[in-house]
Amino acid sequence: NDCNDNGVSDLEDIAEGTSQDCNGNLVPDECEAMNRYISFAPPDTGSLAFRVEMTASTYFPDSLGVLGWVGAPDANGVSRVVAAPFFDDSWPALVNAADCEIVPVANYEIRPTPDGISFGDPILTATIAEPSPKKWADVVGSFNGVTWTGPDGVVNMDDIMAGVQTFQQLAGAPHWMWIDLDGEVPNAVINFTDIQRLVQGFKGEPYPFSDPANCP
Repeated sequence: NDCNDNGVSDLEDIAEGTSQDCNGNLVPDECEAMNRYISFAPPDTGSLAFRVEMTASTYFPDSLGVLGWVGAPDANGVSRVVAAPFFDDSWPALVNAADCEIVPVANYEIRPTPDGISFGDPILTATIAEPSPKKWADVVGSFNGVTWTGPDGVVNMDDIMAGVQTFQQLAGAPHWMWIDLDGEVPNAVINFTDIQRLVQGFKGEPYPFSDPANCP
């Protein structure tokens, strides 16, 4: 398989380090949708900036359009959505972006640019699809005895158990980016407020995140 369409098989991507596989399920992380994070493998073509556009959203269809730019990765390896282009020639092999503009059940288009004027082919990524009948707290699928599979369209006790495993830092737990739900800006910290979000989603409580158009 070549899920990210970069001309290299998924297993080679993982073996060569051009894709990360944080949950060890042999699927590149950029191909597995998360809840509040989007991930993409940037092209290795010199100094580039990346524009973020939301192209589809179940909850916020009126906010479609350009949201901003991918900022510099912080100490946790997370980029925020910033107002001005950030150019760099040493982007990580997998860029992870999270901000209040990144919401579940949405599609995003990342466009590289060397100058802020001309743009390359879009990199397509998405957050989780809408689970049914619950609405927003789908973080994993099932446990295969070693690792968790990606979101499966259902919010159940598996999602809560996976969150607790990540909170406890147990072997085989999902990567914290899968579980980081709390806060308008995901904070890269897993605590009881994230678990509470999972419980709220399991109970079918309303979608809790704000309109990307209203982000500070």
